[in-house]
Amino acid sequence: MCEKPETETVTPRVAFATILQSLVADSPNKPTLPVMLYMLDQAMDHTGLRLERDATPTDYEDDVAEARRGLSRKAYDVASLLADGAAGDGDWELFDLADEARSAAVALLRALDGDA
Repeated sequence: MCEKPETETVTPRVAFATILQSLVADSPNKPTLPVMLYMLDQAMDHTGLRLERDATPTDYEDDVAEARRGLSRKAYDVASLLADGAAGDGDWELFDLADEARSAAVALLRALDGDA
């Protein structure tokens, strides 16, 4: 995900589509943000849903930060599971790669928590 300048205002629709895009980033079909926005618009038209911004910017930022931490924890869990499986199978090359991914996830969690 690209860093956005602090002065840029992001609508709830774009933020929601960006989160959806990050959740499907590992899928073989990686939709772009405009595609995700179109899909979101279609779903909202079909269901009659409308996004309204009730939260303060601080609440929204907290939600985004928590979502990032959650995804980072999930990355750590998946890398750990892969490393454990590779060690059990004796595949040390795969273990080394998974361990590097796990270390990167730990560094990301620390950076997101401000401990870096």
